[in-house]
Amino acid sequence: MKDRNRTGLYLVALFPLCAAALAILITRTRADAQVLGECGDMVDAAMPATTTYTVCLPLVHKHRPPEAKLGVDFGEAWVVVPEVIEYDFPVAREMGAGWMRVFLPWLQVETSPGQYEWDKYDVVFDRLGELGFDVMVVIYGAPEWAAEESCGPISDTLALEGFLEVVVPRYAEIVDAWEFTNEPDGKAPRPEYGPAVGCWGLYPAEYARQLGIFYAKIKALDPDALVFFGGLAYDYWERFERDFFERALQHDAGLYFDGVSLHHYPVNEAEFPTMASKVSEIQEIMSRNGVYWKRIWMTETGQWVNMGRSVEMQRDFIVREFTRGFGAGLDNIFWFDPREHEPWPWGGEVERYLISADHKPINGYSTFQNFANKLEGMYCLGLYRDIPAGIGAYKFVGPDRTLYILWANTTTTTVSIPSTTDAVLTIRDGDESRILPVQAGMVEFEVGEKPVFVEIAALE
Repeated sequence: MKDRNRTGLYLVALFPLCAAALAILITRTRADAQVLGECGDMVDAAMPATTTYTVCLPLVHKHRPPEAKLGVDFGEAWVVVPEVIEYDFPVAREMGAGWMRVFLPWLQVETSPGQYEWDKYDVVFDRLGELGFDVMVVIYGAPEWAAEESCGPISDTLALEGFLEVVVPRYAEIVDAWEFTNEPDGKAPRPEYGPAVGCWGLYPAEYARQLGIFYAKIKALDPDALVFFGGLAYDYWERFERDFFERALQHDAGLYFDGVSLHHYPVNEAEFPTMASKVSEIQEIMSRNGVYWKRIWMTETGQWVNMGRSVEMQRDFIVREFTRGFGAGLDNIFWFDPREHEPWPWGGEVERYLISADHKPINGYSTFQNFANKLEGMYCLGLYRDIPAGIGAYKFVGPDRTLYILWANTTTTTVSIPSTTDAVLTIRDGDESRILPVQAGMVEFEVGEKPVFVEIAALE
């Protein structure tokens, strides 16, 4: 939603192409010429000369890290359902989601060249504006006259530009960020998913070029909007091309996005045991290709409560994985598919639900809500290391308090952290809190497997 405080959204790297090194010209007088003096002796004459030195300076960010943000994504099928719009959007907002990711299918809006059907999506965006959501839109699904495959490279990019010229101004007051397709790293069309899963995986150069067209048009129409590289699955290697992102960057895609959209589910724990491990691999690719400073948003994630998982595992996932993600450098995390519904048409049976079919909180809803409440206005400084081994701990700071999130990886352990005042300890789900008295500049407490939040108010 536009005209809200966006200070936390911008990481500013000054002169990104040369901030790591500054060439300084220093002029000095050097005696490098010799002349004959009156007595015939050789004497030095001062002659001006220029010597160039290279001084390496650290990269300086103008602003602090961005505030931690949370969002939801109801999925392409459910975001347009009237009862979801009317009843579940507010429940998600009350849960602490400040952002909504919305799938906007080009082929369903522009039903024939120049003919648009807006009714279904106008209702969505009007409701999001009423509720005060910030909004990210995924443009996906090219119509048949603009692409050979709806999920893949666009053959008529003028048609894409024409569509953007209509849709961006229409929703510019509501939409803060635009994403160019979903999971473009897909290798081939998957009819069971339709165009919601991309198939650009074997065409990184085409994706980079068309991302450039998308970026230029968005920025021309709404200069303040953010543009994101399409949400990378970056997993299931039989379905998704692992090298797609790096190859797109090698074709200059890095010039055409403000951030990268990424997805993570606990399905490949051998390679990505945590959300942070996947983020770190993407950061390494970005570093190798000179775009290390650009943001990464986790636009799909979640833990299911069936198929061998449980509500307890979902609650732990919300706190541990989200915290690790923010610690790794994310500043926005979206929960995918939060609302209970019948199985997906392709037979998906994972249940990540936080909201019931009758619009009530279920499963890990209260954990998400407590987490969102604790992180409001905070930004992550990363791992906190001055603690005993075997404890996971992260430090967040905000304008009026410091927050530590901790859990034991093995056994319950006594932990002490510095404080100038009494602290408040809250357990994972927010249903119990207690005061930790300060003694000799420290507060002491036990940390077990269930995460805890420790808040220390700033001195006035």
